[in-house]
Amino acid sequence: FFFLMIRRPPRSTQSRSSAASDVYKRQLYSCTIDDDVIVGFKSIILEGAKLERGCVIGPNTLVPPGRLIPAGQYWEGSPAQYVRDVKEEELAGLRESATSPLALPQ
Repeated sequence: FFFLMIRRPPRSTQSRSSAASDVYKRQLYSCTIDDDVIVGFKSIILEGAKLERGCVIGPNTLVPPGRLIPAGQYWEGSPAQYVRDVKEEELAGLRESATSPLALPQ
């Protein structure tokens, strides 16, 4: 399972993330993504979509234009559909794995 956890500076910007689309094969188009959002591998977020804090987008998901993904929810599919609420323990675990260095074999 590959994911991208969005953490950006405090000021709000709406821009295309070349790092996200080039390295992790995600495509972001003029959308608004709050902090602590997880976007799954090969997902596409289209224009005007808003992903609120702590939501999770599953792999291979298409978020259509103008769609609001509420805080703390898990969505997946093409087009994106609500699946369930994200448990705080799950989000904390994903935050930890996104910020801790990888332990590489020696």
